[in-house]
Amino acid sequence: MKTKIEELQGELENSMRECSGLTQELEDLKKIHEACVKERNELRAKLSAKKLQSTSLRLEVDQLLAELAATKEVVVNRLKDLGVRIREGRYYIYSPNHPHPNALGKYVLRYRLVVDKNLGRFLHPSEQVHHINGNPTDDRIENLQVMSRSEHARLHCELRNAAKRLPASKQKGQ
Repeated sequence: MKTKIEELQGELENSMRECSGLTQELEDLKKIHEACVKERNELRAKLSAKKLQSTSLRLEVDQLLAELAATKEVVVNRLKDLGVRIREGRYYIYSPNHPHPNALGKYVLRYRLVVDKNLGRFLHPSEQVHHINGNPTDDRIENLQVMSRSEHARLHCELRNAAKRLPASKQKGQ
């Protein structure tokens, strides 16, 4: 029969084998844990870079918008210095000697001045100028047509009615 010492030695060997297996398992778990930590850190770095990039882009856009606003202010002030005002997308030119200035006082709509010059006379206040292509900022003489107030009103009424008859996709320019 085994002695108590032999029995204890056998148990010790079994425990050591188990411990060796557990040690290997522990090493495998450590490697998995290290891989997870590395991946987490890489993901954090990528996220941080994206946030930094996003913040950087936002700052760049804000800076460009500020520059654009400053540029617009410079342009508007320069136009004012030159006697030009812009209201509702239409250009008003300072013309103190014009016989028919508008409500701004000594200003006349640019397209009226273009037509005045082309006709060689001042338009009568009852005469209207129609923008053929519908763009009120396109003041080329070939886009301007002189007509009476009633003709102009009738034309715009016809254009609105024609637009209502178009399918919705055509109205949006598709």
